[in-house]
Formats: sequence, structure tokens, C-alpha cells
Amino acid sequence: MKKLTDLNHYRVLFNETNNFIRYLGAELTMLEEGYAQVEMVTREEHRNMNDSVHGGVLMALADTAAGAASKTYGYASVTLEGKMNFLRPVPINGKPVRVTAKAVHAGRRTGVYECNIYDSDNQLAAMAVYTMFMMEEPLF
Repeated sequence: MKKLTDLNHYRVLFNETNNFIRYLGAELTMLEEGYAQVEMVTREEHRNMNDSVHGGVLMALADTAAGAASKTYGYASVTLEGKMNFLRPVPINGKPVRVTAKAVHAGRRTGVYECNIYDSDNQLAAMAVYTMFMMEEPLF
């Protein structure tokens, strides 16, 4: 697969043009080949009926991280499947949640990414696996 020559430039572009993660208040903070990290400070808009971060918000963060990690090989990608196990609630406390995505398999047509979600105390709060479909369209 073709490799991006400047992942930091792509990280900045990703943050500037991804309206949904800006809406959530999230940011792609780290990008390396086959790896991405997304962070978001929890706020009231993320609260569910159990006074913790809504699971859909956590799924969106993991999907964002997996998508960004898959794009580090230089091609557009879309999510084929995502599955998450919620281990503990993430509190709404105005502190950051961190999501990491790491390539388990980076093939020509599909990629599999393991995502971990950590709360503000760096406790593992959820784990996810995403399968990405790699498109033929180069990013650069």
C-alpha cells in the first residue's frame, strides 16, 4: 500500500475538515502508520440517562480512530463493521477520554483495528474491533 508522506499534515487536515468530530469536541491527537489516537473532553451534551458518556459517543470516537488509523496507508476507507464491549461507565467530568486504534491486519482490501477507550483516570472503559474496507482512491 502507498504510504502518506506527511501524517501530521493529514492529522491537521482531518481535524479541520471533519465536522462531526468537531461537533463532539473531539480531536485526532496522534497519527502514525497503522495507529491513531483521538481525545475528547467530556461535557453535558455527552450525558446519557445513567449520568455517564453515551455509548454512541464512544462508538463514534472509536470509529473515528479506526478510520484515521486505516487511512495512514494512503487510501480512503469506510467502516464495514464495528463491535464494542463496554467495561465501565465513562464519567462526565470535564476531563479527556482517550481512544486508541491499532492495526491488527492492514490488507489491500480490508483492515482490522483494535480500539481501546480510556477514561480520565486512564482506566480501560471499553474495547472495540473495527473492520475497514480499503478503497482504491488514494488520499494524496
